[in-house]
Amino acid sequence: MRQTSSPDYFLRLTPDEFMREYVWTVYAAGFKNAVLERKFPALEKAFEDFNLDRVCRMTSTATALSIINRTKKAEAVLEGARLISKIGFPNLKEQLVKLGADALVQLPYIGPVNKSQLARNIGLASLHKNDVWVKRLVRLSSSKDDKQMINDLSQRFGEKPGIVDLILWRFCADNAWKFHGHSNLDDFYGSL
Repeated sequence: MRQTSSPDYFLRLTPDEFMREYVWTVYAAGFKNAVLERKFPALEKAFEDFNLDRVCRMTSTATALSIINRTKKAEAVLEGARLISKIGFPNLKEQLVKLGADALVQLPYIGPVNKSQLARNIGLASLHKNDVWVKRLVRLSSSKDDKQMINDLSQRFGEKPGIVDLILWRFCADNAWKFHGHSNLDDFYGSL
């Protein structure tokens, strides 16, 4: 959810743990991390402690909507749970092993950008998410694209790409450049 998971985590991953990471990824899209962290325990209760079978039986998203009023996200969670149940969680894991992160885009609200986040969080692969922060950093750097920038940083610091992405995201999402006396990311990067 908030950290890069290991391949061992993926092997042991349960349906309920997957649902937790799926819900986090769905709601994280377009949300400030601090808001989601604060509201996530209530979402966990609203979505039946992320129990796949119980989420599949839910008939209303009213409780989830009272926490974060995003109808499409709440409905995506129910639809995604039902799809996972229909496919069968062991079959979904087999698809993930064969197809990698691309198998995740069949789930509602998972697309080409946040599939990498979900894959990283479930321990499938140490990927970076080419989100708005990475795109801004690429624009400011001398890298030709996101892959080059992440790989260069990964090699320089001896960390997996998913860890580099997580550190960059946290730095940017927390507006950490302000602690260094800069008003925005461009100003901070220009001072390096």
